[in-house]
Amino acid sequence: MILEQSIKEHFSQASKNADIARAAEKLVKCKGRYHAELNYKALAELFGVTVPTVELESKWVKCSDRMPDDEIDVVIINKHGDHIAGFVNVQYLDTHDGTGINMNQAIYWIPLPPHPTE
Repeated sequence: MILEQSIKEHFSQASKNADIARAAEKLVKCKGRYHAELNYKALAELFGVTVPTVELESKWVKCSDRMPDDEIDVVIINKHGDHIAGFVNVQYLDTHDGTGINMNQAIYWIPLPPHPTE
């Protein structure tokens, strides 16, 4: 009976460790803030950790001060005053209509918040 319980506990822990390893791998390999947040929350849940809320940048950032991180969704204002949403891909902004804009045309940028979870 004790041996059976020990075996059950071992396999239960092994299963939990595999779940944690999969979640950690997803977090490390993810692309974009939204997926990173989802994977972080899943990993925290497996560890039983409360996830702190993180304030996103909520002000426009001058591109001359700092460019956005790679692989995040942003809105830029270009030198013509246009607001353009897209995904930062190295030095280009991949827009949702399939075109690309060189980030050197951006004057300001702001990150988009994560997608709603509900």
